[in-house]
Amino acid sequence: MQSSFRRHSGAVLVITGLLLRLGSVAYQYRYHLNPALDHWRFGWEMGRVGRALFEGRGFASPLYFYSGPTAWMSPIYPLLIAAGFKLFGLYTAGAAWFILSLNALFGALTALPVRGIARRLFGVRTAEISAWVWTLLPYSIYVAGERIWENTLTTLLAACLLWFTYLVDSAAQDGANGALEGRNVLISQVSAQEPGANLGHPCVSGHVISYWAWLGWGALWGFAALVSPALVAPLPALGLWLAYRYQRAHRRWFRQAGAAALLFFALIAPWTLRNYQQFHRFIPMRDNFWLEVYVGNNGDSRLPCPDEVHPSNSARERQQWDALGELAYMDAKKVEAKAWLRDHPGEFVVLSARRALFVWTGFWSTTPYYLAAEPLEFLAVGYFTAITVLAGVGFVRARRNGLGPMLWPMLWILLIFPAPYYVTHPSYDYRHAMDPILVVMATYAVRVWLTPRSQSES
Repeated sequence: MQSSFRRHSGAVLVITGLLLRLGSVAYQYRYHLNPALDHWRFGWEMGRVGRALFEGRGFASPLYFYSGPTAWMSPIYPLLIAAGFKLFGLYTAGAAWFILSLNALFGALTALPVRGIARRLFGVRTAEISAWVWTLLPYSIYVAGERIWENTLTTLLAACLLWFTYLVDSAAQDGANGALEGRNVLISQVSAQEPGANLGHPCVSGHVISYWAWLGWGALWGFAALVSPALVAPLPALGLWLAYRYQRAHRRWFRQAGAAALLFFALIAPWTLRNYQQFHRFIPMRDNFWLEVYVGNNGDSRLPCPDEVHPSNSARERQQWDALGELAYMDAKKVEAKAWLRDHPGEFVVLSARRALFVWTGFWSTTPYYLAAEPLEFLAVGYFTAITVLAGVGFVRARRNGLGPMLWPMLWILLIFPAPYYVTHPSYDYRHAMDPILVVMATYAVRVWLTPRSQSES
C-alpha cells in the first residue's frame, strides 16, 4: 500500500497543487482584464509583444505604440501569450485563463523537482514533506494568478536546473561506485567459467549515461535562457562544481561538458542571430539591463521598484523612445545611469544594501507612502524573513551533518541569481525563483529540530 502510494504521490501532488492554484486564478483573473491603458495589465510589456505576434508584426512593440522589433525580453513567454490570443481572442477572459492556467500548472509541477532535490540530499521523508509544503504554500498559490509573467515558469526551471545538476552529479558518483561493484561481481562470475575473458571497460555504460545527462543539462539551460536569461547567471559556477565532482570521482567530464556547452549555444543561437539581424549588434539575449539600472537608480527610493521614469509610466520617456528607437534609447539610459552612479556612489551603495535586504526579508520602508502602496507589508516581511532564517538554519545543520559539498549548487544559485537585482530593482516576484531551495532547506531545518537524532530517513 505504501509503495503504491509513493508511485502515485507525484500525480497527487501535481493535481492538488494545480487545483489550488486554479482557485487563485479564478479569484484574480479579472484583474488582468482591466481595459485601462489599452489592457496594459494583461502581461505588461510581454503582453504587448504577445499582441504584436498575434497581429503578425513579429516580436515587437513592448509599449503602447508600434515601435518595431524589440530585444527587451526573451521569446518563450510572449509566444505563450500570443498562443492564448490565437486560441481565445485578444484580451479575452479565455486568453487570461489560458495563460494563468499555464502559470498554475508550472507552479504545481515545481513540487516534483522540489521533491527530487530534497530526496537527493536528505532522503525520502524530507522529500515528501518538502514537496507538500511547496504544494500547499500560500505564496506560491497566490503567485499563479497574480501576474501574466514568466515567474512560475522561471521558478519551475530554476528548480529543474538544480535537480538536474544533482542528477548529472549522481551519474558520476553513483555510476563510478556501481561500475566498480558490477565489475567485481562480473569478474567473480566469469573467471570461474572463462579464465582470461576480456570484460571490457568497466565504465562504458556509465559514460553513456553521463553523456546523456550532460546533454540534457545543457539543453535545459538553453531553454531556460530563452525564458529568463537571469537564470543563466549561476551556470558557470554549477558547471565548475560538476567538473570538480567528476574529477574527484575519476570520471571523464571534459567532452561531456563540451557537448553540453555546444548544445546550449546551439539553442540560443537563433535568437542571438535574430537580434543581430534586427539591430546589427551582438545582443545575446536582452538589451534592457541599463534601463533597469536607470529605473532603480535615479534618486527615487520611495519604492524598491520605482517606476516614475519607466517608459511604461512616463510620457517623456516614451517620447524619447519613439524619437530614438529602442537601441539608441537603451544606449541613452546607459549614459544617464552611469552618470547618476558616478555622481552618487554613496547613495548607490546604500540603495544596493537596501535592495539586498528587501530580497531576503521583504522589508523596504515604513513610510505612509510605502505602506499605502503595500498594505500587506508586515505580513510579507514576516513570511519572507521566516523562510530565509529557517533556510539559513537548514544550511548550517546540513553542513554540520556532513553535507557541505552537496550544498554548493544551492548556495551558488542563492548568491549569484539575485545579485543583478541588488543593483537594479527587486520585486517579490523576482525572488520567487529561489523559493524552491528555501522551502527544501527550511523544511529540513524544521524536521531536524522535530525529529529525534536516533531516527533516520527511510
